[in-house]
Amino acid sequence: MQLEEEDLEQRQTQLDIWRNIFYPYYLPSTAGQAVSADTWVRKLFEVADFQRVRPSFDYLAFESDDFLQFGFANNVLQDFQDGRFLDFRTKPILNWLHFDGSFFFNHGVQMEGQGSGQFSAKSLLAIQNDGGQPSNGLNVIKDIFLQAGLGMYIDLGSRAGSRLVLSQAYTDILAGNVWINNTNSSASRVEQEGVLFAEGHLNVSVNSPDAGTGLGELNTNYFNFYHREATKQNPAADGSLTFMKPSMVLTSSNFYAGPVTEGSIVHSTEDTERRITVYGDFMLTNTMMPSGGTIDDFSYFQNQNQFTVPHDPSRITLDGSNTIMEVHGLSFIDAPKTARRLALAEAGSSAVFDSYYEDPAYWNQITLKNGAQLILGHTGVEPFHLAVDRESTFVMEILPDLALFDPTFLATGAHNRRLEGTVVLVPYYMDDQVELENQLQQLGVNYRVRDFESQAQSGEVTILRSFLDRNMWSDDEAYLTVTRMFDYINKLDY
Repeated sequence: MQLEEEDLEQRQTQLDIWRNIFYPYYLPSTAGQAVSADTWVRKLFEVADFQRVRPSFDYLAFESDDFLQFGFANNVLQDFQDGRFLDFRTKPILNWLHFDGSFFFNHGVQMEGQGSGQFSAKSLLAIQNDGGQPSNGLNVIKDIFLQAGLGMYIDLGSRAGSRLVLSQAYTDILAGNVWINNTNSSASRVEQEGVLFAEGHLNVSVNSPDAGTGLGELNTNYFNFYHREATKQNPAADGSLTFMKPSMVLTSSNFYAGPVTEGSIVHSTEDTERRITVYGDFMLTNTMMPSGGTIDDFSYFQNQNQFTVPHDPSRITLDGSNTIMEVHGLSFIDAPKTARRLALAEAGSSAVFDSYYEDPAYWNQITLKNGAQLILGHTGVEPFHLAVDRESTFVMEILPDLALFDPTFLATGAHNRRLEGTVVLVPYYMDDQVELENQLQQLGVNYRVRDFESQAQSGEVTILRSFLDRNMWSDDEAYLTVTRMFDYINKLDY
């Protein structure tokens, strides 16, 4: 075994904080610089709402083969917006179009790069659709090197037929964060509506110097360059922008990575390469902010036919043998709930939480098809739907004491015969492994304990054997985590 030092207690605290969204939450004294998904969402909205009056981009004067930089005028920083639908496909970007602040596509987007074409915003790149152009619902970004320093905010209003297609055959997308809000699909149209990732690499990470470089530069001084309303607080004043890890959050939205065909514009196949790498944290949740609303409207629930029901679930679908998504940070699969769930550090937190919304139709969903892979680091789960077909792989690490782990998804997936592929669970301590086995036995879930991930078989849940004894170290010694397992010289598993 190869072991590396890790502050496991801090890791557990960070996930216990990250999982919080919508409800007020308990912040322990050991929280340090941990940020909740609720804070993350509100902070991105605060940046987007910081300057409401924005000049429109002068599309008619735009020369596609020039290097153009916008934002600063007389030492004052401004965000820009489209003003109307801008067609960057018939007038493709050939050089570099850069914004020192944020850019807002409010009328949809169709953008294509050629040659060395680049589009970048140092702060936010927002993609919204007010229901105007493009009239067929197709938004597309194709073959242009795209960078968003603080991140991308996508909100298409969940209109029927509305979709944003990302197809990057020759270039990458680099985003400091990705928030997809109210961009959903009907259950039968997950491959036709929402965000459709057809090809390429999507990296959610601190950006390269070329972008104007990463979250660290978006400090208090940066936002002081804006001309703003006196009532607006500087978004960087509380320091949370600096603490935020590059993360991806779906709030009542659909994200599909797989084969996409849009006439002659985009065509990708099952074998096309698709890589989604999140270097920070990840969340699926039903909470949502209505399009055109404010953060005060952010909620789990909506009024529908005189009843209060959750917003539609978030769905992520990965399709194809070269489709891989990996999260390096913490992940949490949320479930709609009618009351706040206690923090692990609060008295009574060990009691069974029984305030989930009971209808499984509103559970969030993960579907893996045709050899796709989803690899998650330390993960917490509440009830959700998991479907893994015979050639696909789902891997998740579990915190000590099986903290924030609800095995309902395994029971429903197994009983509905949706777990036909490889499902790998990685417990931390040996006694965690024993407890996990007991839970699966009680639920009637077929499982096997294996030493190596490469030994996992389709159609069964694989528990990777733990070799760590909880009593190996005293409280003041470092925690160790297994990063590699060796079997003489024949096998090497990460």
